[in-house]
Amino acid sequence: MNCYHYQISTSQGNISVWDSNPKEKEFAAVMIHANSASKEFFSNQMNSELASKYRFIAIDLPGHGESEHAISPEDTYSFPGYAKVVSEVVNNLDLQNFAVVGWSLGGHIALEMIDRVKGISGVLITGTPPIQLSPEGISKGFRQMPEEVLKLIGKEELTEEESRLFMAGAGYDGSEEKEWMVQCGMKTHGLARKLMFSSIGQGVGKDETEIVAQTKLPIAVIGGENDPGINYDYIKGLKFGNLWREQVFLIKGCGHAVVQEAPSEFSRLLAEFLKDIAPN
Repeated sequence: MNCYHYQISTSQGNISVWDSNPKEKEFAAVMIHANSASKEFFSNQMNSELASKYRFIAIDLPGHGESEHAISPEDTYSFPGYAKVVSEVVNNLDLQNFAVVGWSLGGHIALEMIDRVKGISGVLITGTPPIQLSPEGISKGFRQMPEEVLKLIGKEELTEEESRLFMAGAGYDGSEEKEWMVQCGMKTHGLARKLMFSSIGQGVGKDETEIVAQTKLPIAVIGGENDPGINYDYIKGLKFGNLWREQVFLIKGCGHAVVQEAPSEFSRLLAEFLKDIAPN
């Protein structure tokens, strides 16, 4: 698959983009990664046959991957701050009809984008509980994680050992083939973790339970059956205005990173979702 890499200038610095069909105008899917990850975590999808049928666009968030650190970290490293930058990228690319695919942090960003940018035909979230940004909302949507992992989510700098532990929940299996994930975690701008985690505690962002309840856009929810951090029973109990196929899809044997752990099954569901929402 011939994909293309380029940079897009935004108000918060240059953003790195991986694009499967930059010269085409067909239906697109914008892919947004998790905390301390990068666009390369969507490599299985970007290198699939599906990326030739649709225009797949994976981006590095500010402070992540090959993108520049945010010019104004305090304004950018939060759900709405990231959503503003991704919306700038979408507008720069002049996307008219597209889906937003968000994993973990990326899912929260995707929900924030719904009323921010035109042209969204549907949103797929994975590893993302739509929550009210309050202590009560957080406790409902997330499971209690081991303390040694929890403290790394907002830690400014990660050692190599800490990054290995953190990335174990993102598809890292200790193999040399996936060593790049460890380096990715260490490379992430420390303030991106620290300020994002702090912003959640401060309630910076929209009430996501209201977003999914009120929007008429189809929202697909896919997760890992064994995700240690996400309460999918809580998600199943939420009110959705348009839950895709009226079902929360849980992939057996998977944890938090189904895009890496079960790429074939995730891509199958993604293909069905895009087929359902793409203009004829």
